[in-house]
Amino acid sequence: MITRTAKLLLLVGIGLFYSLVVFNNVTDFDSNYEFVHHVLAMDSTFREPWHVARIPSPAVHLRFTSASFRGKIATTILLWWGVVLLFRALLLPAKAFNAARACR
Repeated sequence: MITRTAKLLLLVGIGLFYSLVVFNNVTDFDSNYEFVHHVLAMDSTFREPWHVARIPSPAVHLRFTSASFRGKIATTILLWWGVVLLFRALLLPAKAFNAARACR
């Protein structure tokens, strides 16, 4: 029972972390967009274009930022779904708990 509870608490902790990440992304869009902009534009690297692939388009930067947000939101939803499944199976026999853990 201790191992099951530890697995559940670990999943809850990761779910809380991702929830905070999603909250930060939603409430502070500009700083996240600026980070993606600097990464894709590579504006702080050397200016030798033969070995650097720069993406200067702000539209592409916005797409990458929104794709990152969507991925984090999907991860958060799946984590909390896993928490619900494990919590429901916490008191079930070991075989049923492992099946819930594996999402079968």
